[in-house]
Amino acid sequence: MLWLEPLSSPIPLMLTALIIGAAMLAGAYALGTVNRVREGGWGYALYARSGIAGSVLFLAVGLLAWGLIADIQPVLMTGVALAATALAFIFIGLLVDAGGGATGVFQAIVEGVDTVIRLGSNVVSFARLAAFGLTHAALLTVVWNGTTGLWAPDWHALPAVAVFLVGNALTFALEALVAGIQALRLEYYELFSRIFQSEGRPFRPWTPLPPSAGHPLGGAVPSPDIPSSPERRHP
Repeated sequence: MLWLEPLSSPIPLMLTALIIGAAMLAGAYALGTVNRVREGGWGYALYARSGIAGSVLFLAVGLLAWGLIADIQPVLMTGVALAATALAFIFIGLLVDAGGGATGVFQAIVEGVDTVIRLGSNVVSFARLAAFGLTHAALLTVVWNGTTGLWAPDWHALPAVAVFLVGNALTFALEALVAGIQALRLEYYELFSRIFQSEGRPFRPWTPLPPSAGHPLGGAVPSPDIPSSPERRHP
């Protein structure tokens, strides 16, 4: 990289990846809050894990980390107060969704703990961005050392050139594959899970019918939850 050596400065690289991940998660929480407001209004968004309560909990975790690292007591206490408030609202929302009762309380507690654990693991998951940088530097260091070891001013330079070209091609191909897979995982698991909620009707694909009397071109299978209109019924 241009601004540091990954292999000699892995900690700053890891912290940078975590900061980038936290910024992306903050954007996902903002979009999730907008979706929750559109789905159920401000009351629903206030108690949702991917709404206002979840966003406040995410902010509280950031303040707690800042207060602990910088040893700033007011920031630390503010983070504790916000975290407690957000967890209380999240618990109420989970309890209402579970239907109340003793079973609902147990389910809300389990899902609340899962929310806290997932929040921390999702932030740490972005450390894989730094791992890509470390892998890139390590692989290309091996390729470069092999190239310089084989280099000679005569025809022996051909193996060095071959190692350089093939090594770079294989390295970039491997990194493109791994980085693409991991980018999709970060997008759909860490980010998209805070925006999308699986609700609505199940998808039923259009299915053509074989030609029949009165319908020479076939047709589509009607959805069972949509009744046929009187105009389409045959006597």
